[in-house]
Amino acid sequence: MKENYVEFVKLERKLNDVEIKIESETKSDAMKLFAKGGLNYLAKFVLGLSIFLVVIFNRNQPVIVFSDKFNFAPFSRFISYPSNIENCISLPFWVFINNYVSRQLAATLIK
Repeated sequence: MKENYVEFVKLERKLNDVEIKIESETKSDAMKLFAKGGLNYLAKFVLGLSIFLVVIFNRNQPVIVFSDKFNFAPFSRFISYPSNIENCISLPFWVFINNYVSRQLAATLIK
């Protein structure tokens, strides 16, 4: 040990430098993973929560009210469910349709 002390100290310093580098790389990889996946899910959660709150607080308000020229005879009660206005599209139904259409478009564009 006494004979190779200088070499031992040099190797130990190199080992410490490598350990510090590995630790910093691990931390940066974790931050990259959070930035890549975590922020995406956080944004989706905030958007979903805001849409949910808007629908809950404005569920009786129609999005579009059509004139009497339009007749949605078999589906009119379903389309305007929480509101009792004739020939209208309610906010929950509008959100449901937009969600469905956007998912179909995304699935079509990804293929």
